[in-house]
Amino acid sequence: MTNLAYFQRSMVTKCKGKCAFCGTATVPGVDYAALNGKWIAVCATHANADLTAQISALVLSLNDQAASLPEAESALLAARIPSTLPAVFDGTASYTEAVSVVLTLLALQTTVHALAPAPVRANSYAGTCQTCKGRVAEGAGRIQRDASTGKWLTFHLDGQCPTVAPTVATPTVPAGRYAVTLDGVLKFYKVDHGAAGGKWEGCTFVSVQASDDFHPIRNRASRTAILDAIAADVAGAAGAYGQHFKRCGFCMHGLTRLYSRSMGYGPDCADNLGLPFDHAAYAASAKAE
Repeated sequence: MTNLAYFQRSMVTKCKGKCAFCGTATVPGVDYAALNGKWIAVCATHANADLTAQISALVLSLNDQAASLPEAESALLAARIPSTLPAVFDGTASYTEAVSVVLTLLALQTTVHALAPAPVRANSYAGTCQTCKGRVAEGAGRIQRDASTGKWLTFHLDGQCPTVAPTVATPTVPAGRYAVTLDGVLKFYKVDHGAAGGKWEGCTFVSVQASDDFHPIRNRASRTAILDAIAADVAGAAGAYGQHFKRCGFCMHGLTRLYSRSMGYGPDCADNLGLPFDHAAYAASAKAE
């Protein structure tokens, strides 16, 4: 016979749960459930304990949980502890008063659960911190669901955001179109970079050209190999593209001057990107034409 008669109803539980009195896991068919506006789990030990033992377990549980709350909220909860609690422990409280203490402490426990900070959930994937915009390595931060969008957002752990703004590495290959020979085959590629301040800032994208279409290179190793080949001779790779298509691979303007066609890009893009370009030879070829 359990000591849960003061609840609206009690029965052997059919579900797993945590005892509302002590927090231990409950076992279906062994432990109990009690109805107090909503169903709560109760372990067999505290289902059969007297009111004083139940209250003692609740007080210990509340003290442990309240320790994680801010001082002001913890003090507010302490002020709501029933004044008859000491009388329960010294045996002078009536049964009705003891039951009232139990139900009040259970209600306070629900309040503590609502106020307690959400458990920290580690990030399974690397991402960008929504606080400082710095990079968070896999498993080194936390994630939190955005209430408005339902999306999971990544953050550094508290106090771990860097004190200086993260720097974004300057790409070694400028955005543009290039021609390089890989595995004995001449291929044409387009390189793009994520916009500054945007979601993809610091990212480099590579696509291979097939006719007038471009297909993204998703394999990281392949992207790296292509970028390394272009970076080894940016001017040469850009020039090869321009010479083949008779268009500058950076601005896509037609190359109408003989010297520009021989270089594969024009004077403006060369100056903007620091590529070799003989302006005197360009001027001379323009006069000759």
